[in-house]
Amino acid sequence: MGASRSAQSLAAGRKRLLGTELLSKASSGSTAVALSAGGWLALRPPEIVEPEPVTPRGQTIYAKESLMNRQVRSTWSSVPAKVVLAALLVVLPVARGSAGDIYVNQNATGANNGTSWANAYKDLQPALIAAVSGDTLRVAQGVYKPTAGYSRAPTFQLKNRVTLYGGYPTGGGTRNPAANVTTLSGDIGTVGDNSDNSYHVVTGRETDNTAVLDGFTITGGNASGGDPDDRGGGMYSKAGSPTVQNVIFTGNSATNDGGGMYGGDPRLTNVTFTSNSATNGGGMYDGCAVLGSGGTLTNVTFSGNSASSSGGGMYNKDNYSSLTNVTFSGNSAGKHGGGVYNDGSNPRVRNAVLWGNTPNQIGNLGGSAPVVTDSVVQGGYAAGTNIITADPKLGTLGYYGGYTQTIPLLAGSSAIDGANPAYAPTTDQRGVTRPQGVGDDIGAYESCSTAPPTLTSITPNNGANTGPVDITNLAGTGFVTGATVKLTKAGQGDIEGISVTVVSSTKITCRFDLSGAA
Repeated sequence: MGASRSAQSLAAGRKRLLGTELLSKASSGSTAVALSAGGWLALRPPEIVEPEPVTPRGQTIYAKESLMNRQVRSTWSSVPAKVVLAALLVVLPVARGSAGDIYVNQNATGANNGTSWANAYKDLQPALIAAVSGDTLRVAQGVYKPTAGYSRAPTFQLKNRVTLYGGYPTGGGTRNPAANVTTLSGDIGTVGDNSDNSYHVVTGRETDNTAVLDGFTITGGNASGGDPDDRGGGMYSKAGSPTVQNVIFTGNSATNDGGGMYGGDPRLTNVTFTSNSATNGGGMYDGCAVLGSGGTLTNVTFSGNSASSSGGGMYNKDNYSSLTNVTFSGNSAGKHGGGVYNDGSNPRVRNAVLWGNTPNQIGNLGGSAPVVTDSVVQGGYAAGTNIITADPKLGTLGYYGGYTQTIPLLAGSSAIDGANPAYAPTTDQRGVTRPQGVGDDIGAYESCSTAPPTLTSITPNNGANTGPVDITNLAGTGFVTGATVKLTKAGQGDIEGISVTVVSSTKITCRFDLSGAA
């Protein structure tokens, strides 16, 4: 490569630049690359080039000579066409000066500058990078990936004082992450081949609790590289404490720790971990925070996660994490702690259900002394207080209202009305008000009354059954988003309600087609 200075211009949007087009060593010690509005730049291979040496200056960035010197000359000269600009380093238009709403919709056809639903960004990555302190990103349903190919390092990096809300319908409207699934996927290479997936779909490293992620499904992360890229397939947040709400981690993996999440001090509320895997902490590995601190988990469900060694659901390392009204069921570990494994940790476990995990519910190492109270634990827990060993009669993981998957308590469950109200949150993982009975229920799910609701207003209320009937006030308790309604009559088939709208936890409106009904 020559030693003369060169500048290359990139148009808005994704653009590749061959290695032969970018001079590696300029006489001034840098190579200038001029970017037009919306342009972005990155260098690969990632094991050679890192993003730190690149400095934005308006719409021009400068790659320092030290960065360029890291190129392996034999590789550069033998395959110059393969040295491309990919997605490690991203430069967008000059940073926005004031905070506000930024819109993202992969089907938007407008200016794609994020100023409205009509002009929404089509990709989340440029919107997130453009965000400034105080911004709120509103993301419509769809599948969003941190980049497209070439490097496994790209990730959605959270920012302090920036909130991401998923679950909006295409074009905007009422947010409902269960109905409008908004997926952050690490499947950036060959579809269905996880060997080229992102190491970490989301990164919350060195964030505080003002970095908020709410209403997403995180999947397809495969942390199979070297340290730290062997941890936190779904989310990597070492030394971070992001706020994660209404999120599902599913189908993520790590060759070392934390298939779903590897974190230091996260705040998790209304979150589900399912079908994640790792050596330790299949669902979540909570460690590497300030010694003595730990994550705060409230209304969280762990189901179907696996660890080849320990901590099928969760692995706690050197921390004092707090687990309140959580449910662990159906998780497995090759050695210890199918539900929770504590390594030098003293977590506070309150109002928890630990049932059906293998080989055991709780495993401890290194002087760990978890405080377990007011919980249902299969086989008991001798060091605990107010431990219930009777069957909690758990249902199957699924959508039972709310934004995330939960495990219901069936009739006769030992967890019903058994929680300590001093610790129970005011709602369950679905948003159902606690308590629904004489007391709060143990675990992430609050069992609702099965008494039938009462009809208080029907329009029309006379004449023959020739068409639809609108129910404008179906009164009851514990109604949540996703509820279904049906009319029943002895000797007749059920009539399913349509256009069901949950107005509040005590009111539903719906429509029944009574054409020909007797």
